[in-house]
Amino acid sequence: NTFASGSSLDISSGASLSLGSFSQSVAALNSAGSLSLLGASLALNSGASFLGGTLTGSGSIIVNAGSSLTLNADFNNANINIVLNGGTLNLNGHTDVLGNLSITGTSVIDFGTGSGSVLSINALSFGNTSLRLNVANWTDAQDYFLSQTQYTQGSAPLNQVLFQGGTPAWTTADSKWTPYDANHGQLNPVPEPSTYGAIFMGLCAVGVGYRRLRRKKSAA
Repeated sequence: NTFASGSSLDISSGASLSLGSFSQSVAALNSAGSLSLLGASLALNSGASFLGGTLTGSGSIIVNAGSSLTLNADFNNANINIVLNGGTLNLNGHTDVLGNLSITGTSVIDFGTGSGSVLSINALSFGNTSLRLNVANWTDAQDYFLSQTQYTQGSAPLNQVLFQGGTPAWTTADSKWTPYDANHGQLNPVPEPSTYGAIFMGLCAVGVGYRRLRRKKSAA
């Protein structure tokens, strides 16, 4: 069966829906139940969508321009890929382990302003070099954007990732990949100039304290 592309898809808590091998396109999704893709794709076309409950199988969720997807649960399924085709992915304070993240239209990932959010992916890719991924509300040491694939600062795809914020404002050239654990690296911006200043002042304070300690020992 095929859903009407202009209709919304609601999955209540305790209910379940399996797409089988049939890819679907709907206006929006509101799921608190069980959603199984089973190799299919689900496209979200307009308005706000919310995904909670459980997410099983393999396939892709496509967030088109004019739509947003808010994750309302901690998902751990590396077989589910996210395609941001001009839409917004809201992490909403959850820890989510997913598959590949593909950017096919300039899009947004919003880490939220409450508790920390974690997004762990296999790999990041862009449809072409003119596209951007804007990362909103990312906070150092609170939010984590992790990738198993290593990338080089200043080269694709990192040079298409823009962390919003910073003083002065970060650019795509500031986005980097740094080792996080045995399997992942973290996508984050280089430290702000103010951070470098704080590090420098801290080192200066340590140096001054060390010299004072040596003078006291010499005087004794």
